[in-house]
Amino acid sequence: MRTFRHLAMAFGLALALAGGASAQELRIGLQSDADVLDPDQSRTFVGEIVSISLCDKLIDISRDLELVPQLATDWSWSEDGTALTFKLREGVTFHDGTPFDAEAVAYNIERSMTLDESRRRSDLASVAGTGVLGDHESRIDLTPPDAALLTEMANRPGVMISPAAARAGLAMVRGRSSRARARRGGRPRPAGRGRLSRRSDARGAGARYDRADADHAGRAGDRR
Repeated sequence: MRTFRHLAMAFGLALALAGGASAQELRIGLQSDADVLDPDQSRTFVGEIVSISLCDKLIDISRDLELVPQLATDWSWSEDGTALTFKLREGVTFHDGTPFDAEAVAYNIERSMTLDESRRRSDLASVAGTGVLGDHESRIDLTPPDAALLTEMANRPGVMISPAAARAGLAMVRGRSSRARARRGGRPRPAGRGRLSRRSDARGAGARYDRADADHAGRAGDRR
């Protein structure tokens, strides 16, 4: 965990430094290519490091190992521990323009539970379903209670991607097809909500990313 945090923080710091200079290209070396940059299908260490710069999560983990807000501004448990409710940031859109709201949260959680290729099913084994309580209020129902679920929302199960892009099988969601489009010179459609959006990638030859607009949820390290 410590090694991952240090690498992720170093990657984020390099991106922050790059953001201070205009019209510059920053090159970062990692030990291997990221695998499929779909949070439900991703399985590699490098893939997780890259994906957290492309996609924000509901909550994050600070340098002091505390759970802190990211796309969710607040959360609370029901008295019996069978429901976890999130208040969500307002005015947020994914890189493709799709609004981030409670419907998007429900879609992402349910996709993680039902997608045939999902590797997050075991992480969400206690989840019985989701509820949309308002445009910016979402609930996750559990059977039985599972206090560890909140921590999972600070990892890949809590990563949010655009439902529209996911349904279309674009951008990070279908890594192989995205690489094929990149080889043909096409520009993959972004699907996350992080500090970066992906321009192109070609396995073994590197990936290119654009700095997204400044209005993203940020990282725990940005605020500490």
